[in-house]
Amino acid sequence: MTEFLKRKEWGYQTCCPDEENTVGYFKIDNPDEIKFYSEPRFNSIEREKSLNRKHQQWKYENSDYCNLTLDEMTKKFGNIYDIENSDILIGKSNSIWGWEEVKDKENRITWIRIDKEESIWAPLDEYDSDEDYSSEVEEILDNLNEPQLKKRKLD
Repeated sequence: MTEFLKRKEWGYQTCCPDEENTVGYFKIDNPDEIKFYSEPRFNSIEREKSLNRKHQQWKYENSDYCNLTLDEMTKKFGNIYDIENSDILIGKSNSIWGWEEVKDKENRITWIRIDKEESIWAPLDEYDSDEDYSSEVEEILDNLNEPQLKKRKLD
């Protein structure tokens, strides 16, 4: 099953790096399962992700203090990942900005480029196309029946 980005609400206290060039703010519910791609399509090269060493070290160093095993630390704090050729950290508590979006008509999803410089794409389980809206409107308008006047006898 494919894991998707989720839209995240943001407000006036959220520091947006570039309001004119971002396409949204996103979170990842399952960083262990989500995949990233080199192009906005599933059959492109999958980007490598690896466990973030600093986070793994932090869990190791603090497991005694928290009185938890390493597995319990992972269950409690999750994993954080690095993506090849990127400075972006992927984790449950790490939100990310989208820099470009591409509609995928075939899969009826939207692809989001999550790195400002690199071509790193993640799927978003949303698809809203003006083309779809136009065809739905046309279909509704085409199927409207003109009201028919009833013939009545006049006395």
